[in-house]
Amino acid sequence: MMTILMGEDEPGSLQVRTRDGRWIDVETRPEFFVINIGDMMMRWTNNLFRSTPHRVVTRARNKRYSFPFFFAANYDTVVRCLETFISEKNPPTYPPTKFGYWVENMHAYSYVYRHDERGKLPNPELEL
Repeated sequence: MMTILMGEDEPGSLQVRTRDGRWIDVETRPEFFVINIGDMMMRWTNNLFRSTPHRVVTRARNKRYSFPFFFAANYDTVVRCLETFISEKNPPTYPPTKFGYWVENMHAYSYVYRHDERGKLPNPELEL
């Protein structure tokens, strides 16, 4: 759903990818918290809040430690667009999905050591 990162004083180490494919630096300071929106928040809000690909670029000469706090749904949660974000002109963009299965499928396509699971995991998408 989201990742909360404490700000840092190393400029340019956190980057986000814009919709047109450019990587830009995120302004951050030690007193900031940076919130990365995840795919489930995007589904819950019918794209009002959109997930953003992001990366960390290490430019520091000193050691850097990262302790992100990941906040997500329970494995068995069915994620569907919240009623607040649905209207006649704005129907749900995504079908409901089973969170745990969705994450497993995402990992199967993201991590080499899980590539053998591709196409073998349960489909997380449910009927609208």
